[in-house]
Amino acid sequence: MIKVPLEIHGMVRACRPITPSVGLCRQSRDPKRTKMYYEEERKIRDTVCFPSMLKEATERCLGYRALRRLWIQTLVQFLQIHQYKYFIIQTIVEYLPEEQERIPLYFSKYDWPLDYDSLSPSLRMEQMAGKLHALGYRRMVLPEPDYELEGYRILAEDEFFVQDLYQELKRKKIVDKWPIMSSWIQSRNRPIDFIEKQAWLQFCQQNSLTLYVNACISANPLSPEEIELLNHWTSFMKVPNR
Repeated sequence: MIKVPLEIHGMVRACRPITPSVGLCRQSRDPKRTKMYYEEERKIRDTVCFPSMLKEATERCLGYRALRRLWIQTLVQFLQIHQYKYFIIQTIVEYLPEEQERIPLYFSKYDWPLDYDSLSPSLRMEQMAGKLHALGYRRMVLPEPDYELEGYRILAEDEFFVQDLYQELKRKKIVDKWPIMSSWIQSRNRPIDFIEKQAWLQFCQQNSLTLYVNACISANPLSPEEIELLNHWTSFMKVPNR
């Protein structure tokens, strides 16, 4: 038995045209005969109206799907505007039955909340490395990345002096390296947008896959085509829950 998705059932019910009435039919003093006459007329009505109702229902289903797709595209565009997010979500949730568990409104004034902890950079990197190997490139070596060091490299855009200073601080067992590293990067005429360390840590968390890719690029002799493919794939895979 073929299982039809529930969405299809709802679409068919919503697009079903109004069935024409039977109209006048023979009557009798005997209720059973009157019911028999009615059933005969109903069968004739179904036979005559079935082709036109099927055609109308099919056209409505096609229009329903097109309109639904248009609504989804419109809502996605509006949800990217911060001022409309809360209102749209609240309006949609109001259509849920009261007996069902209410969906909490996770809303941020500035950014749409994403669970970056659910992102596995190692798994994503294995997938991209396997895809490169399937395309005919050599198999990559996946190192154990130091996300803090890779984050400083992005800020400085110069990996040589950053790596030497970072390794020296690490050798001296300095836990909080941010004040020294940030001041040193700024002294090399590299302005930093992150004034507080917490903002920089959040940046590293949200770009953990990019940091991992940069570490793999440094550890492997990759061609420009491979680097371009990795950066292109990373732009689509770095966001969790997608």
